[in-house]
Amino acid sequence: MSSLQSHSKSRNSDIHGLAAISLDLDISHAKETISYIKRLKRPKDWGYNNTFAAECIGDCMEEYAEALVDLRRATDAFRRNSYHTVNILVAGAMTGSDSCESGFSDQPGFHSPMTERNEYFFKLCSNTIAITNLLV
Repeated sequence: MSSLQSHSKSRNSDIHGLAAISLDLDISHAKETISYIKRLKRPKDWGYNNTFAAECIGDCMEEYAEALVDLRRATDAFRRNSYHTVNILVAGAMTGSDSCESGFSDQPGFHSPMTERNEYFFKLCSNTIAITNLLV
């Protein structure tokens, strides 16, 4: 709710408008996360100096790049009022954040630098699906 309330157009929006805003928020967060991941390319800068960390970051980059593609396709489906397709694509994008996070858990004692971003992205996408379900 707070993410939608922070958007200036949400106050006067109907369900359709809120769904569009929510989808835009998903895309914005995915783009910001890709930028964040690019800054994490050097694992030793955040306390790790091994190939496992670099591989996890690389996997996260791929997951969020694919999520962004799914979200852009979801935007196209939304414009066509194909809400079921929107939900399928947004759900696919959500799995990227889970896959990113779970990759870090493959090595005991390893702390993911992506946890907060992954959880927030998952919640944003979940909100989009909930709102879009009201349009189906």
